[in-house]
Amino acid sequence: MESDLLKNKSIYIHGISTSLAREFIRKFSSQDAKLCMTDTNPLLIRKIEQRLQGSSEKFKTFSIRSYDPYQIETALIKAYSFLGTLNCAINNFSLSGDSTNIIDCSIDLCNKSMRIPFVTTFLCMKYELSLMLGQHKGGSIINFFHLRDMIDYSESHVTVAALYSIRGLTKSVARTYMNSGISINSFLVHDRITDKNGGVNLPTQQVFDLIAPPEAPPVDSIIDRVYDIIIKAGLTNGTRGK
Repeated sequence: MESDLLKNKSIYIHGISTSLAREFIRKFSSQDAKLCMTDTNPLLIRKIEQRLQGSSEKFKTFSIRSYDPYQIETALIKAYSFLGTLNCAINNFSLSGDSTNIIDCSIDLCNKSMRIPFVTTFLCMKYELSLMLGQHKGGSIINFFHLRDMIDYSESHVTVAALYSIRGLTKSVARTYMNSGISINSFLVHDRITDKNGGVNLPTQQVFDLIAPPEAPPVDSIIDRVYDIIIKAGLTNGTRGK
């Protein structure tokens, strides 16, 4: 990849708890991009600040509550003020992969499993899209959904419902704004999905653009895919090196 591919481009990253998100930060900061990052974990925020201190002056961090509308909107307003523009937003969401059957699932667990990932996805895209539309410069929004646990697809009814709902939201919004110069993509990243007998079951192939059983894909291949999306949105200073 060319060293100046993302030079001076403004990138907002929501959620830095995954190794993939931290690799994005490392790669993007090495290419002199302007970065703004938010997370619900103040400890992670401090670690990232320490890691970037001295290596990049083009970064800012905020600690927020993941599905608090006011905090998410305020963080994005502050990020936009720091960045000056918003070329790309990368949202990282963690899903528990709870394997509770619908018969055994409590209303509270259902509400938590559905509300947090869906509402957070909704809020991030709502405010990011509003900023990008106001710029009239296009942009790219990329959602990553990280399954923390191996799940039984045939039993994890609420988790599967959450996946379909957030994927449906992303698809619907992407179609609506496809002619505005803003690309919206979503990816599912996980180690493995099984059926009752322990075999790999892949019905989510029809739901998400990227699925990775039985092993997680190489980080570089995911990053290459993200670069391709950003390039197609016309946001880089060149073309990706082969």
